[in-house]
Amino acid sequence: MKKLISILMVFLLLGTFVIAQEGVTGTDTDQPEPVLISSEEPETEASDEEVAEVEEEAIDEETEEETKLISESNFGAKVRLLQLKKAVTKSYLISGIITGILSEKGEDASELESILAEIEVLKEEVSALDPTSETNVEDFVNIKRDIKDLNKQFKRTASPLLTPEDKQAIRDAIKDNEELATLNQDIRDSVLELNADRVGKALGRMGKSDQELVEKVKSGEATKAQVRERLRESYNGLTPGEKRAARTRISNIVRNRIELKERIAEKVRLEHVAVRRERLEQRLTKIPADKKSLTEGRINKNIQKLNRVEKKVEAKIENLRERRAKISGEVQSIRAQIREETQQEEEKAPSTGTSSGGGKK
Repeated sequence: MKKLISILMVFLLLGTFVIAQEGVTGTDTDQPEPVLISSEEPETEASDEEVAEVEEEAIDEETEEETKLISESNFGAKVRLLQLKKAVTKSYLISGIITGILSEKGEDASELESILAEIEVLKEEVSALDPTSETNVEDFVNIKRDIKDLNKQFKRTASPLLTPEDKQAIRDAIKDNEELATLNQDIRDSVLELNADRVGKALGRMGKSDQELVEKVKSGEATKAQVRERLRESYNGLTPGEKRAARTRISNIVRNRIELKERIAEKVRLEHVAVRRERLEQRLTKIPADKKSLTEGRINKNIQKLNRVEKKVEAKIENLRERRAKISGEVQSIRAQIREETQQEEEKAPSTGTSSGGGKK
């Protein structure tokens, strides 16, 4: 049982490190554009499908999970913002290549050029983001949502005009792009910095330090097995009281992160309609005059959709808040019961030890 507990503690201390090593720095095989969804929408009152789409745009499960890293530390925020910068840059490059190919073929690429102008605005915006900013979670969510939306619009217009040969030419053109290669390296370096920070903090929560190990993690020399073993040794070397204190610190950190993530996600959901409308209006002012005509029509159409669904989305969110409050109360009750039972067990333990010791005398 003690061995199992120590293993579980190591996974709590190290779990996010493993995810970062394997997930964040994986091979770049992602598709340049997301899957196209239906573009049909009613002209008057908002449908349930339209409301659901706007709700999803607020913050989906994948994005909400990604924001954990941003809330964790400046190192985590740097990783996520670099990943976002890479995604926007890739979309900008691919969209530019497609627009050029279709223009050379004599196709009308004016609408694509207007979308490309919007993507360029996002590219400038994401390049200016600061990992230490208090609004970087909201910035990440907003820009990610915007680039996905623009990608859908671009793909819907461009796909019917592209031949298999065109698509292969696009893949070839983007394959060895230097800007993307630089961003990939920046992301890898940032992940190593994040992992080193996590290992240092994990040791610190047990009252330990190992600067040599931290440096090896930062340089990429340390393996996951080596880090796991060092953390397990550190934990097993603690006294029972120190282990309880370490578990409490870790539990508090995990709980605080979850609560922070939930607060931010709820804030994004509550404000996302107004924020999205404001961002669309501001983006329109940054579009070059020669691209503004088509862009203005599309942006105004999106604003009208947001206006239609605003009240329905707010009502759904209020119901969601009530359900969460009820669940939170039940969870708090369970936690209080567990704490009480744990305290009772700990109070019994010393008396048993004393009587046993007395028998030996």
